[in-house]
Amino acid sequence: RAVTSNASLDVSFHDESPNNSEGGGRGGLPTLVEDEEDEETVADHREIRLLRERRQLRMTMAEEEKHLNYHLTGVVVNSILIFITLIVIICIATTGGMCVHDKRTPNPFKRDQIEICNACQGTSGVCEICTDSLTQCYYPY
Repeated sequence: RAVTSNASLDVSFHDESPNNSEGGGRGGLPTLVEDEEDEETVADHREIRLLRERRQLRMTMAEEEKHLNYHLTGVVVNSILIFITLIVIICIATTGGMCVHDKRTPNPFKRDQIEICNACQGTSGVCEICTDSLTQCYYPY
């Protein structure tokens, strides 16, 4: 059969000559057994491809689930830290202020801060009394 230049560009062109490697048997025509084998091969390839895709999807879902667990843990830890911080802020704010007496480290949770700074009682606002014998600083909130 003569092949023209237009036929060689045609994608659907199929060579049915006896030396064709696709079909065997009688003069290049596929036999019934070969058709069944080709169908089984196609079905096997399709099944393998589907199984591969399924495995990849399972792996992807497992990775995403792991990342979601990490994010959930982070959200819970951050929420707990925020709650603790708010409780500490509220506890410190209820004391009314902080007194530094004789340059000792103050306890911001003590409720009697103004009594510790007895020289600052009766004043409003920041009170800093620094003398040779006494150092008291009261900082209200």
